[in-house]
Amino acid sequence: MLIEPKNPIPSHYEPKTTWRAWAKAQRSFVCSSFAGQQQAQQAMLKQLQLFIENNPTFETIGLYLPMPLEPDLLALLTLLPNKHWVLPRVGQTALGEETTQLLFHVLPPALIGSSSLINSIETHLIQTPWGLWEPPASWYQPTRLDLLIIPALAMDGMGIRLGYGGGYFDRWLALQSQQPYTIGVCWEACKVAQLPKNEFDVPLSAVCTEEGLFFGS
Repeated sequence: MLIEPKNPIPSHYEPKTTWRAWAKAQRSFVCSSFAGQQQAQQAMLKQLQLFIENNPTFETIGLYLPMPLEPDLLALLTLLPNKHWVLPRVGQTALGEETTQLLFHVLPPALIGSSSLINSIETHLIQTPWGLWEPPASWYQPTRLDLLIIPALAMDGMGIRLGYGGGYFDRWLALQSQQPYTIGVCWEACKVAQLPKNEFDVPLSAVCTEEGLFFGS
């Protein structure tokens, strides 16, 4: 589903704040059509399912809990129930204050392969004061990830990801001695030739949009 950009694409010399405003406008335009959004998500699901099935070494896979207007890929849990699916959580201090550390927790096998997590997400997860859903700290933490699927406001052809500015995924990736394969997910209307980058940006292995999987150069 090709969607022409609604707004002029900024120059890659523009600050990231300008790019974030542009990307948010783009995805609002994409998601203004519910049918179009659902069609795009189905295309992403099929591409990711096939890619994972063709790479059997991807056993422990990190996914994300979508925020509004992000592609919802939770159906992968039922499409590939034999994988170890992992969800992110922002770490907290002993006083309950948020830190800059990203943690991952494995979904209990009883939840994977059923529709219970997708249809009754509040039953199994914890909602933060900011309205985000996270796994409970009691869930098992994996020693490594084979594949990490990351949401993005925008992606470019070199694997550079534009996020919300918190830097959680970049910091986590920079600390890993064994890097997982990484796929950034965004709408096709938010994929561009070149994004601004800084020394903290970690290029991802590939980009997934409704138009296909694109591998970083």
